[in-house]
Amino acid sequence: MPRNGKEGILFSFIMSAIMIYVMAALNYGVRIGDVGAAAWSYALFNWPLAYVVGMICDLCICTPSSRAIMNTFCAATDRAVWKASRSNSSWWC
Repeated sequence: MPRNGKEGILFSFIMSAIMIYVMAALNYGVRIGDVGAAAWSYALFNWPLAYVVGMICDLCICTPSSRAIMNTFCAATDRAVWKASRSNSSWWC
């Protein structure tokens, strides 16, 4: 898991790239009925646009909303393990 801001950004970009590629290939494979080479090449061909859209959604929608939810439910009086996870998750600000 990321320990600072740079690691957090790198982790987010790498995990998003892998997840978007695999999910696109599996989605297309299920749609055509065969998760073979055609599905993986289709996903690779469409990956750049999907990656840009996915990162915009991650950075503009998912990250702020998850941070807001966490800040709502976590307080300064929580156990130390929860305080550490709260401070590590705000790497983008």
